[in-house]
Amino acid sequence: MSKVSVKGVLALLTWLVSLMCVAHGKVHEVVKGNFDEFVNGKFFTLTFLDSTTCTRCRTLFPFFVQAAHVFHNDPEIFLARTHDKNLIKEWGVPDELPALVYHLHGKKEAQPLQTDITVDDIVDMIARLLHGNFAGLKRKYTVQITPQYYNELVVKPRQSVLLLLHAGSGEKKSAKELKNFEKVAYNFRKDDAILFVTLDVVQHEKLRNDNFKTREVPTLMWFEADNKEKPKRFGSFLSVEVLTMFVNEKTGLNRDTEGGILDDAGRVRLADEIVEQNIDIIADASESGLSKLVRQLADQKPKMEPHQIEFLEYYMFILDNIALTKNSLMLRELLHGEEAKLYGMEEMSSKERESIKRRRNILKYMQRLLRDWKENRRKATSSDMEEEELVQIPHHTGRNTAGKSKKGKARPFRHEEL
Repeated sequence: MSKVSVKGVLALLTWLVSLMCVAHGKVHEVVKGNFDEFVNGKFFTLTFLDSTTCTRCRTLFPFFVQAAHVFHNDPEIFLARTHDKNLIKEWGVPDELPALVYHLHGKKEAQPLQTDITVDDIVDMIARLLHGNFAGLKRKYTVQITPQYYNELVVKPRQSVLLLLHAGSGEKKSAKELKNFEKVAYNFRKDDAILFVTLDVVQHEKLRNDNFKTREVPTLMWFEADNKEKPKRFGSFLSVEVLTMFVNEKTGLNRDTEGGILDDAGRVRLADEIVEQNIDIIADASESGLSKLVRQLADQKPKMEPHQIEFLEYYMFILDNIALTKNSLMLRELLHGEEAKLYGMEEMSSKERESIKRRRNILKYMQRLLRDWKENRRKATSSDMEEEELVQIPHHTGRNTAGKSKKGKARPFRHEEL
């Protein structure tokens, strides 16, 4: 075999290996020492900037891996990750991580990419940058787990995980459950609080044997965000409706079976209890009382997950504003402000839009509580006044006519007649 042909074979093998890596939705690991070589000749490279101490990075990286799955058949688009501080500094990226940068046509100049780290946002942004039509790409919102990624994607992140053990998409029952599972994952695709994972036990039998006792498939396992070592088996039908209800109950994300936001989405149960028990303080806009409530809400943080803390802090923000203005009508102003953002013309990320809808739900809930409280107080006051007006002098059978009107009927009791 000639030298030329050997080089050709090696080049072909390198290309095939590259395709095989991409075919599994691989996220390539890069550092300063190998990045120039890695990016050379590649049409588009998107890199996830990470840090081993970044908690937020651990939560969002699985969704970057999901996006890599989408481009598994594209030989021109590569997704990578780096922990290299020197490389990140060289690219002039701010300290806040995670972040995304992209490189076009193998050039060394890094361009920041401002988008949410979700499958849809990443795919749509790449489509705009490359002026391409990716409508034919099949987007998946579950992560196909492998031994390489099990600990990093399932165990380490502080987020809930639903993991479906299945015998491959070719097995009839597994195929049906996989379809339902993917639909539920799609419904919750904008939420960082939960990750949907699939494990093919035919391909990765050892991974199943090492981590799960059950041998039945399909089987669903639930991992609590704060207790990944002891997953629990989900013992019910794996329908879209049942799974959606289960996720809502466990996480409080509260979506419908089409992925829409329900009226109680964003609400925090412990915060609701505190607000309901102290609605009179909120109605009276007592500054000292409201300050006490804010401290009481802050004390609940250790009991909550990050996505709940975000909205718990919004309860605190509302009460601070009522205390500042000394007027509970501030709720109406805050609601108008959120709706102006939601229906305004300015562009916003999909996650910010979801957050606004949830904040709006909290405001509407508190408005309703105040309205009901004021209505009940008005009725109680009206009832007290009515009782006072209807009190009458005891009836006398004698000729004494005191306490009677000219027509002989008892008139309302009046203090001056005593």
